[in-house]
Amino acid sequence: MSGADRQCPLCLHQCGGGGGAWAHWFDCDACGEFLVKGYFKADEATGGLTVTQRSWLSHFARTKSDLYESSLTTDSSDSPTPTRAVIDPQLVKQARNGDLAVTRAQQAANAIRHIGDRVLEEGGSITLPYGSPRFAAIIGAPNSGSARELMGELATADKVKWNEPAYFTGGEEHYAHADLTLAGWEQYEEMKHGSHDGGYGFFAWQFGSSRTEPVFNDVLKPAFEEQGYPLRDMKDLSQPGLIDNIMQDRIRNASFVIVDLTDGNHGAYWEGGFAQALEKPVVYICQQEVFDEPKTRPHFDTNHYTIVFWGADKSNDEFVEELIATLRRHPGRLDL
Repeated sequence: MSGADRQCPLCLHQCGGGGGAWAHWFDCDACGEFLVKGYFKADEATGGLTVTQRSWLSHFARTKSDLYESSLTTDSSDSPTPTRAVIDPQLVKQARNGDLAVTRAQQAANAIRHIGDRVLEEGGSITLPYGSPRFAAIIGAPNSGSARELMGELATADKVKWNEPAYFTGGEEHYAHADLTLAGWEQYEEMKHGSHDGGYGFFAWQFGSSRTEPVFNDVLKPAFEEQGYPLRDMKDLSQPGLIDNIMQDRIRNASFVIVDLTDGNHGAYWEGGFAQALEKPVVYICQQEVFDEPKTRPHFDTNHYTIVFWGADKSNDEFVEELIATLRRHPGRLDL
């Protein structure tokens, strides 16, 4: 890492890095190593973003950086090699528009997963810098103070246990010897096996589809936000080299999964099958005109399942009403 001679555009702490006319790279203790790419200066790229919007980008960069570092010591011949994060204009636009966020519940789940993974790897309670900017980036908290508050809430909820938190004079970080409680381990196992309800829906589709994107952005996302279930997809983490377990974790922790068959995307079919194997509520949707055309009709295996159609003469309100009614029929804990 080069000297701490610049400010990280994500967490605003001092960091190292370099760059040229087309991109700037940063090596940040909190956010990891990442590139800021585009026709703008690095500090202008994230100018005007709120603390919450910056925190998502910081969490994104930290996650990608940790995956990359892990791949250096792991045989990854059977999977794509992870890459470090690239903060480009499109990603910043998504953050600025409020399309990307790490909810408080997701931050808590990230903290439990991080502690559980480390305890299993290290074989006992861990030394956790729970008040550090790096830990905040790992779990997606807006800042170190918010991360400390969250850990206190998890302790009060009997999900984590630690010794009396110790503050080291002269530094900003709070440390503790931490582990999960029995209730915490139960949630950890639920997240690993797909029975945890993360309070959001997962949408599987063909990225960039001119037919489906307006339905996702203008119809489905607002409708499910109103129901209290933000609708997420993998577009925000779809840079080359992404390890599949990130996508699998999102499906495991989703409250339900909606699979769009309009464009015949193989990945969407796989994600739907993975969700069904976890016994998640899964509903397939498709544009009526595509389904009616023999040459573009979805694979016949999906005919065994309920498909909710959009397009043709059906209004958006009718489509959403039918979709939610179909999800409600699933024997689960959905409160729609």
